[in-house]
Amino acid sequence: MEIEEFKPDLSSYKFVTLQGQIVEVTDPSEKERVRKMFADMIKEKGLSRKVLKALGHSPEDPLACLVKMERSYVWKLVDVVDITSIVENKPKKGGIPPTVLSHQVNNKIGPTC
Repeated sequence: MEIEEFKPDLSSYKFVTLQGQIVEVTDPSEKERVRKMFADMIKEKGLSRKVLKALGHSPEDPLACLVKMERSYVWKLVDVVDITSIVENKPKKGGIPPTVLSHQVNNKIGPTC
């Protein structure tokens, strides 16, 4: 899994990768809880309703439909074995390369996809 944040011209950036396994959530209450978190985030951050289309809904659907209707899968990352990040350093005279941080979880690396 990769999480990234950057400016279009890459004048500022952060990248984090997490190596593990992605598994489908099957517990109905956990799936509903995650969908509610998405609905709350869409509302609180004022995100475009167009994001609902990516989640299997019409942009005109009420956010409650996202919580109650199962039109998308819910997955979670488990058994994380390695976390690596690349973070921009603010350049000084002569420039400084990006910082690369890596942390192995439980000191073992498992298979990756």
